[in-house]
Amino acid sequence: MLTERQQGQLDEAITKLETALLTRADAATYFTFADVLARKGELTTDLPSESQLVRRAIAYYREALRVDWDGQLESKINKALSALQSPGAR
Repeated sequence: MLTERQQGQLDEAITKLETALLTRADAATYFTFADVLARKGELTTDLPSESQLVRRAIAYYREALRVDWDGQLESKINKALSALQSPGAR
């Protein structure tokens, strides 16, 4: 369960990363944003919110994979996607 402070920090990180994606849409930013969404999904106790956060994280991981032209993040992205998509992981 998140404390108010932790919730605020995650929300602030999400807001900053969304803003960063407007100006700099690279694989590392998408990957970091997906990680924050996945982490928030892990910590939430509200199942509908968790599902929405996980779906968003998966979409951003996939986008990171799409724009990772040099393949530097490919293994990290695939590992994160596998963890989110495997049955029983959530």
